[in-house]
Amino acid sequence: MLKKSFYSLLVLATIFLLSCDNYEKTETGLRYKLIVDSAGTNAKFGDRVLAHIKFNNGVDSLNSYKRGFPIPIDLGKTFQGSVEEGLTYASKGDSISIKVVNDSLYKLWSYGADTLPEGIKKGSYTTFEIKVVDVFTPEAIAKENADKNRKRTAMGIAGYKESLKMALDSSAAQIKLDEKKVEAYLKKNKLKAEKNSSSVYVAILEEGKGEKPEYGDSVSVNYVGKLLDGKEFDKSRRPFTFQFGVGGIAPGFIEGIGQLKQGSKAIIIMPSSLAYGKEGVKTSETDYLIPPDAPLVFEIELLEVIKQK
Repeated sequence: MLKKSFYSLLVLATIFLLSCDNYEKTETGLRYKLIVDSAGTNAKFGDRVLAHIKFNNGVDSLNSYKRGFPIPIDLGKTFQGSVEEGLTYASKGDSISIKVVNDSLYKLWSYGADTLPEGIKKGSYTTFEIKVVDVFTPEAIAKENADKNRKRTAMGIAGYKESLKMALDSSAAQIKLDEKKVEAYLKKNKLKAEKNSSSVYVAILEEGKGEKPEYGDSVSVNYVGKLLDGKEFDKSRRPFTFQFGVGGIAPGFIEGIGQLKQGSKAIIIMPSSLAYGKEGVKTSETDYLIPPDAPLVFEIELLEVIKQK
C-alpha cells in the first residue's frame, strides 16, 4: 500500500514539474520559452530569420556556433507547433527555447513518412535553443536579392565586354577573311546589310517599333541558325529567353540583336571569331555540325525586350 502511494506521488510530482517548466503553450500545441527578451517587434510568417541554432535529441543534432555562422530560416507555415511558428514569438536579439513534437518534426524531415527513427519515442520532443541574430521582412529580402542581381549583372557585363574585345583584337586577320565570305553571301542572296563595329552584319527585314535591348535586359527571340551554304544547324522550338550581354551567348548573337528594336525580324551574319571560332562544333571525332572558322547566319525575330530594373 505504501509502495503504491509512493509511485502515485512520484507520478503526480513529475506531472507537476512538467507543468512548471515555464514554457508557454499555444493553441497549436507549440511550447516555447523566451530566455532573453529584447522587447522588439516579433518576426512574422514570410520573414527571414538569421539565427544560431543548437539541438541534440540523441539521434540528430546541430550547433551553428561550431560552424561559425548563423543559419537563415524562411518563416513559412510547415506544420502546427513548428520551429518557424515558434520564431514568430521572438524578435531580433532574443534567445528562445522551442520544443517541437518529434512526430511532426520527423514527418517533415522525411518528406511525409510517419515512421520515427530508432531512439525517438512517439510524442517526445526535440528542444531547439535559438538566438535570433536578425530579422528580414519580405521587402528587405526582395531588395537584397535585387541588389545581388544587379551586382551579378554588372560583373557579367564587364566580363562580356572584355571577352568581346579580346575576340576582336586576337582575330583581326580571320575577320577579314570572313568578311569576304559574308560579302559574297550577301551578293548571292541579294541582301542589303549594315556592318557594325564588331564586324557583324545585320539585314533588317521588318523593323519593329519597340526599344532596342541594352546590356542587362532580358530578351526573347525566335531564331534559325544556318551555315553560309544554307545548312541549318539549330532552331528555337519555343521563344528563347536570356539576359542580354552578360555572357554565355555567342558574342556575334548579342552584337547583332543589339541593333534591333523589339518586334524586328532580321538576318544576322557574324564572323567565326564571334561564334564558335577555330574549334567549331563536332558531332564526332571527324564530323562537324559547325566547321572551324565558319561565319554563321541567324534568322531572328526579336519578340520581347524586358528592361532591367
